[in-house]
Amino acid sequence: SPPHLRDTKGAMSAEEAAEIEGLLDHTEDPAENDAAAGAADDNEDDEDDDADLAKIKARMEEMEAEAAKLKAMQEKQKEAFDAASGDATSEEARRESDARSIYIGSVEYTATAEEIEQHFMGCGKINRVTLSTDHFSGKPKGFAYLEFGEPDAVELALALNDSVFKGRQIQVKQKRYNVAGLNKRGRGRGRGRGRSFGAYRGGYGRRGGRRGRGW
Repeated sequence: SPPHLRDTKGAMSAEEAAEIEGLLDHTEDPAENDAAAGAADDNEDDEDDDADLAKIKARMEEMEAEAAKLKAMQEKQKEAFDAASGDATSEEARRESDARSIYIGSVEYTATAEEIEQHFMGCGKINRVTLSTDHFSGKPKGFAYLEFGEPDAVELALALNDSVFKGRQIQVKQKRYNVAGLNKRGRGRGRGRGRSFGAYRGGYGRRGGRRGRGW
């Protein structure tokens, strides 16, 4: 027993001395208490840091999602703009091509593109000759289109209207410009019996008043 528990006034009983000694043994060390409190504070700080990191991560994910959504919208707008620009360019190109083209009617059914090109080669440079054929049978319809390299050649080609080609009098006219998307069947109604090429099909009959069914 500690010295101060030995021989005091009115000497303590053995049980009292043992109880006091036990209380002294179980008294908490201030340093240990401070260490425990510091550890608890550290744990709380770690939990706060984890919570802050989670918030930052969640915010970053939200920002990334918003950026992806904005990028998708921009790409969609760009596609729409490019499509509109492409349509305008295509429309202009078709109009310019038609200004350099002629329609040739009453063409002999056995005629070839090369033969038609030979007939008009004196008018100027020829880019292409298109013989119209039936979509299902593949048989020629009796008319063709010819595109020159320069618009001036069209005027020379028009002078060959009513000229004889392979034993038949052909009709040569400026190619009509067709607006893309316009209902050709409705536009050609009343002027011809065909279902395609609008005014051209059935619009120009053979001389003598006879009309071809496939024109």
